[in-house]
Amino acid sequence: MDAAQDPTGGATDAPPTSGPYADVPSDTGHSGWTSTDPPCIPVEEVVADGVDGDCDGWADEFGVGEPLEGVQLATGTRHTTLGGSLDVRAVADGEVWWLAGSRYGDADMLVGAPGLADPSVEGVLVPSPGFYTYFSFFVTLGNFDDAATVAVSNTSSGGNPRVYPLGVWDESEFVTEVAGPPDDPYSFNATVRAGNVDGDLEPLDELVLGVGNLYVIDSPIGVPEWWNPRLTVIATAPEWHSLGFSLGPPTDLDGDGLEELLAGGQYDSGRVWVIPGGLSGTVALLDVAVWVEGEVVGDDLGTTQIETGDANGDGHADIVTGAILANARAGRGYLLNGPFPENRSAADADATLEADYPNDFCGVGGSILGDQDGDGTNEVVWSCPRDLYQGLALPGRIQLYANASGTLGLADAERVWVGASRADSAGWATGAGDLNGDGIDDLVVSASHDDRAAENAGIIWLLEGPLL
Repeated sequence: MDAAQDPTGGATDAPPTSGPYADVPSDTGHSGWTSTDPPCIPVEEVVADGVDGDCDGWADEFGVGEPLEGVQLATGTRHTTLGGSLDVRAVADGEVWWLAGSRYGDADMLVGAPGLADPSVEGVLVPSPGFYTYFSFFVTLGNFDDAATVAVSNTSSGGNPRVYPLGVWDESEFVTEVAGPPDDPYSFNATVRAGNVDGDLEPLDELVLGVGNLYVIDSPIGVPEWWNPRLTVIATAPEWHSLGFSLGPPTDLDGDGLEELLAGGQYDSGRVWVIPGGLSGTVALLDVAVWVEGEVVGDDLGTTQIETGDANGDGHADIVTGAILANARAGRGYLLNGPFPENRSAADADATLEADYPNDFCGVGGSILGDQDGDGTNEVVWSCPRDLYQGLALPGRIQLYANASGTLGLADAERVWVGASRADSAGWATGAGDLNGDGIDDLVVSASHDDRAAENAGIIWLLEGPLL
């Protein structure tokens, strides 16, 4: 590796592109090349061809970027793919916690901690209830039980969302399990999110569930929860039945003091739905919501992360999200400035991240990060973690933009972080918050398939601000 990719600064042990190792790209996990290895014969580097042409030990390099390294918050174990889901949020006492779940695997886990605390001491490790249960496929932080901070995870293989108190980290010691609708109580494979969507002054959050329809469960959730949601949002046509495929944080987008619900849906080009706060009872989706429509059929807008924050400094919350399959799986990221009084198209986004390479999967992760350069406006982060199946084994990227507007690419980024190894899915999930208590937002990033601890174990990284 050269100094740009190797934090040790080594630049002499490049793997070969000729001789007996010529068909073994340097990003296949082979490490420790020595002077006894066949010499590398440099040729012109071709990005994304799977070959280390310039002999710097880094096949398929992007030509820009720095290693994705910082404070290592947690690592998974073999096949946990830790960091498939991620939430960063201030909890009841104002302390910022991070919480990470598994993407998939045969050893699912849930890990979290306040600030920079060692998760082995302060955090959690919830063993999976079984192989490939997708136990923590979706996770959220919230204050659901008499203002006690709890974590919510979803047992997606025919299970129900569960509420755990932070600090009691055993799979069996949940506070409650939210059963699904009476006609199908054991297949409630919901996405989960927390927020104070009822507009009251209590410090308790409501639990938002996405499962084809949207449901809001009142707090406190301290006893086994029967099926009695405060709000049910019905998807009123079959094509909207993927409503809640992803959920954003409930956020006051229009300044009325009520937090709107944000939900993605997969049908057609994909949509991000904005549903007014303060509703109760049963309502029809199309009667109450406005939406952002994807650009092209099959783009899958809103099926990735949906996050909020004030990116342009106008006092209104904005939305950052992506369309993972746009432009033939290259992906695309969007910044949509609020408020949202009417329907709009993603084609009219205030900033659009265009992928630089095929199968980039840009827009999978995205966050609005508190001001990093002191100019009074916040920064925007998008990630391009790469398509594991068609991405030529490239590592993922995380790209940071200041004053994001217009059409953006890799060259426009203020900083770019590149994953450490082939197919590591660096940037699969991102989160922002002040974890170290210095008044400046930090960036939390997952690399869900990083192999350094074990095969497909995953790593959660903290990049401490300021980052500019």
